[in-house]
Amino acid sequence: MKKFFLGMENELLIIKEAPEGYAYFSCLEGKHPTCIVVDPQNENVIYCGTDKDGLFKK
Repeated sequence: MKKFFLGMENELLIIKEAPEGYAYFSCLEGKHPTCIVVDPQNENVIYCGTDKDGLFKK
């Protein structure tokens, strides 16, 4: 199953492949994501750096 992570201006948008197409949800609203990286040892963990609110682990 494919996942896409999009750092938008005011949120992190996560899009997941679903049986009937794609499903999406938003997180980190108002946090201004600046960078996203997938953990090289666990592809189910991502880190998202923000402009002023630190680093988040999802």
